[in-house]
Amino acid sequence: MSLLRHILTLLVALAGCLYACPQPSQAPDSLRVSLLTCSPGAEIFELYGHEALRIKGNLAGKPVDEVYNYGVFDYAAPNFIYRFVKGETDYFVDVAPTDWFLNSYYVQGRRVDEQPLNLTQSQAAVLYERLQNDLLPENRSYRYRYFSNNCSTRILDHIDAVAPDALPSGTQTNLTYRRLIERYNEGYPWYQLGIDVALGSAIDRPISLRQTMFVPMELLRHYGPSQTLVEGCGDRRQPPTPWYLSPLFVCWTVAVAIAVCLFCGIRMTWLRSLWFLLLGLAGSLVFFLIFASDHEGTSPNLLGWWLNPLWLIAAATIWLGPNRFNRCLLTAGGAATGILLLAWPILPQSTNAALFPLMGATMLLCMPPRWFRRPFIRT
Repeated sequence: MSLLRHILTLLVALAGCLYACPQPSQAPDSLRVSLLTCSPGAEIFELYGHEALRIKGNLAGKPVDEVYNYGVFDYAAPNFIYRFVKGETDYFVDVAPTDWFLNSYYVQGRRVDEQPLNLTQSQAAVLYERLQNDLLPENRSYRYRYFSNNCSTRILDHIDAVAPDALPSGTQTNLTYRRLIERYNEGYPWYQLGIDVALGSAIDRPISLRQTMFVPMELLRHYGPSQTLVEGCGDRRQPPTPWYLSPLFVCWTVAVAIAVCLFCGIRMTWLRSLWFLLLGLAGSLVFFLIFASDHEGTSPNLLGWWLNPLWLIAAATIWLGPNRFNRCLLTAGGAATGILLLAWPILPQSTNAALFPLMGATMLLCMPPRWFRRPFIRT
């Protein structure tokens, strides 16, 4: 019993010593926030680069090093193509360890630059809470907008909310959305042509420095010093399009070929019908974007005076032979196209120069065949 009493006494004494000894204190929260900008890739949706947000440090006694990525979308989502054209594409935010994120761009050969944000600990904590709120199932997805709600602007909006002076803004530039897009689409002229057809005068207004930052590479350029985390393999975009395959050369070639055929007196009903059919199909898409799409910048679009669905009627009625309805339809279409072409230099919308020879060819095909030389080849 004496031995047992001594053992119990020793255990109680040891427990008291352990309780009296100071416990290791938990490390205070220490979060650092930085922008991660990824260089452009070869795919169309990679031409402007990509933006993500890195959170690194200690939180609740645990190390944190995560990347928040607002550029995730699902090709396999139901009706993805239709919803994309309609402007109803949903993106969502995802979080991953920094090493995983950086490795994915290392594999692609794309450079990743980091720019630390000058935030206080309280600001960093609030920003972290906002990011966690976005990760909730009901908040993860968002409706993508080309200019105002993408992987870059979502991050900027969070930063502006917690630290309004952290990023440059306000300063007006001599750029428009269209001119800025052209800068990054260099080497992809057919893609640029599609944008110029689809987007109207809303993207031809001057924009501020803050608005240019919907392009991640502009944010990298204007924010401040950066450190390269992943060395890229140079320009990952496709090689430039040869001049003889450029839209301007191809469109002029088509327009000149049509003019030569007409002035040589070749009456080709099938060519007129095919041309008006193509205009009508393109016009149907333009009208859909103007009146039904939720995309930014598609309305108003002055090209709708030239590209519209009425050409589909002209393509069909031309096969009925000479008739007053078709003649009136072509006269109206040719006149609208000619007025638009002549007035374009003073209109508030810019567009692709490759479209002008196509407008000229449309005017020629709308003219009565008798206005040209007597045909020597009948088709």
